[in-house]
Amino acid sequence: MTYFPLVWYPALAGGSYLLYEYYIHSERQLFEDIMPGSSLNAIREILLASGMYLTYEMIQFVRSKVFRPSPMSSPDHPFQNNENAHVIIAAHNAYDSLKNILPSVLAAFPAHHIWVADNGLTRDDATQVLSQELGIQYRYYPEPNKTLALYKTAEEIYDTCHSNVSSLVLLDDDTQLPEGFFVRHDLLDQPLVAGYCVGISIDKSPPFNVLEHLIDFEYKSISYRNECKAYYGTIPFLHGICAVYNVKRMLMIYSKLCTLPGGLPFGEDSFAGIDCRVAGYRLLQDNLNVVSTFCPRRIFPSLFHQGREQGFGASSLWKQRTLRWYLSWPRRLPSEIALAFFYDAGSWVGNVLYRLDLFWYLILISVSSLWPLYMARIGIAHHSWALLGYLHASLYGVAVATASMRFAAFPESLKEGVDRRILLLVPAFNILVCFFMACSFFLSMFWYIPFRRISYQKCYESAW
Repeated sequence: MTYFPLVWYPALAGGSYLLYEYYIHSERQLFEDIMPGSSLNAIREILLASGMYLTYEMIQFVRSKVFRPSPMSSPDHPFQNNENAHVIIAAHNAYDSLKNILPSVLAAFPAHHIWVADNGLTRDDATQVLSQELGIQYRYYPEPNKTLALYKTAEEIYDTCHSNVSSLVLLDDDTQLPEGFFVRHDLLDQPLVAGYCVGISIDKSPPFNVLEHLIDFEYKSISYRNECKAYYGTIPFLHGICAVYNVKRMLMIYSKLCTLPGGLPFGEDSFAGIDCRVAGYRLLQDNLNVVSTFCPRRIFPSLFHQGREQGFGASSLWKQRTLRWYLSWPRRLPSEIALAFFYDAGSWVGNVLYRLDLFWYLILISVSSLWPLYMARIGIAHHSWALLGYLHASLYGVAVATASMRFAAFPESLKEGVDRRILLLVPAFNILVCFFMACSFFLSMFWYIPFRRISYQKCYESAW
């Protein structure tokens, strides 16, 4: 493992050189197209790229309208209940947030079905006292590892009351459940379904700034797209904000996660999605229930304020995305490509759509990685500001159009609280996210992958 960087960096250099050669060839072709007398060719290529984006969004729109099943209308439907379900809340220095969200959890589940899995180097006495006062279960794990806390708590639940538990609801310590939240046993009872994710929105307690509006729309867009992917197929993973699992399948998957002690300190939800699909399971989406959570209120960290404002310490969007969420994407890429060759979504339609979604995922990674280099090359080296203007104008129009299309296709549960004026700012937010992705990808490839290796032996020892 010590010598891995000696192999990794030459391989990375060779791959980068091949991409560079391809990039230079493509750039030359592009500049030939935008030379005087060839402006129509440039416009054609810009329209082609924009058309691909619009086409993919239209496919999602059709999937949402044609394949969406009719929601259950009766609140007394036998599949809509919380019997035989337990809740695990992974907590870390979370007294203030737990005090706010536990009333919503207690409104949906009995106290003895709620478990707080506190993990960290020191026990949070305030959280323990709060749990005892409310009559909920409290467990402390000295290893600061979210995956281990979830797994060990789930194991205890199954060992002590396995005949009375069939599903687990995994929550972050800042997730609020909506009034009337229910577990979808109709989804969990389907063959080869490991679990499902619910709709996600941002808590709108004041002050509620523009960035939070944009993130709220982003989360709801993800929930909408996941619902489209789940029809005849699967979603990539269940978001840790609120994931509902079949208890036996959750224990099997989490027992070998690479985010256990000895592995990576983040990304348990995305790597669990990989393991679920490797095992042949499907992951679904439920937008009848929409939970709310909190998000960073700043783009970059403050120089004068150090505080924990969002679950597990993401005090800025930069820290949440660049230093956490997107770091796992390049590491998961080989597994995602391998799954394209053997994963069975259960139907031919699902298999085609699953590969289409993977193709779009690969395009997103490529564009996000090369976008800053491309912009610098075009704008600075060649001073082709006109081309940059064409690109940004076309992408702005496409982004607003696709955002409007998504909003029109949202189910009513996701439309609530969305300010339509925010759609005009979605393109700027997309550029910011692409920048964070690019930074995170390079950080992952040049530091985390070569030097933060996964010790699977330690991971398995932690679980077993």
